Amino acid sequence: MKTGRRFCSSRTTTAWYADTRGGLCGWREVASWRTARCRRPCRWRVPQRLLTCTDEVRRAAMENAVDLYKAIYESVEKGENVCVATVVGAKGSTPRNMGAKMLIWQDGRTLGSVGGGELELRVVAAAQEVFAKGQPMRLDFSLRGGGDAGICGGDAEVFLELVAAKPRLVIIGGGHVGNALSRLAALLGFRVVVMDTRELDASLFPESVQLVQVQSYDALPKEWFDANTYAVVMTPNHMGDRAALAQLVQLPLAYLGMIGSRRKVEQTFRALREQGVPEDALNRVYAPIGLGIGAETPMEIAVSIAAEIIQVRNTAHLEKEARERKHQSLKQALHSQVAH
Repeated sequence: MKTGRRFCSSRTTTAWYADTRGGLCGWREVASWRTARCRRPCRWRVPQRLLTCTDEVRRAAMENAVDLYKAIYESVEKGENVCVATVVGAKGSTPRNMGAKMLIWQDGRTLGSVGGGELELRVVAAAQEVFAKGQPMRLDFSLRGGGDAGICGGDAEVFLELVAAKPRLVIIGGGHVGNALSRLAALLGFRVVVMDTRELDASLFPESVQLVQVQSYDALPKEWFDANTYAVVMTPNHMGDRAALAQLVQLPLAYLGMIGSRRKVEQTFRALREQGVPEDALNRVYAPIGLGIGAETPMEIAVSIAAEIIQVRNTAHLEKEARERKHQSLKQALHSQVAH
């Protein structure tokens, strides 16, 4: 402990603070030994760790930050969502200072700390809601003994935000449109996978695109499909489309679309109904695929498909309504053709 003499005119004094747990440094008010206001000299004590910020602490702070941001980058590249919890407010005595961070994964793994104890347990639990809704959240904690989050004596505010993984686009069929879509989607930041029964020429696709040769469209590898996957069916023939769609239609995908004319779509849906596929599952399929922009060339068709995928991704709350409008338009067009 370091002691000294000063004229005490307030309840606190300012000292340089080094927190070795989180590697955060800065000026901070600390309680003086004498808490009453007075004008006569009084003794005050400040722990030595509040007065120095060594190179070792600064180095630990940088290493800690690098580890956190490196973990975020690696998670995003692997396709894992991660929730970042940051202490954005700290008044009085709190277990961590402003800027302290913790990463939380959906499987419960964590890295870093925002305070430990009950406070941290609540933050980890709230992160699951952030994963589910995709919306940021702010939590306020009173640590003054009135609640059960802690009795440190201060107040803490924690902000949680989702860092979403790069979405995966699986293109089933590596023909002209599939090739054009893979190049466009790679530029848009998707992790692109192209599946085909044929052996595709890797030189025709961007280096970031992963090519997967499958034995049959009846047996697509399920490990490539999850809730963060956008899937597009465009095999060389309608039998391949039907086989692929039959497997994917009941998976919890972010998006599922199939290329083809209105008549082909209706015939495919009719065949799947006969196989026992429920109507609500078929209603989740975007078909005919793409936005109606009058596309003709492979790249124009790819643009219309990419635009629809972006629309679905950015307006998830309107997704059901958009699908219903497309299916209603399809039915009206078919009825019109029959009438004529």
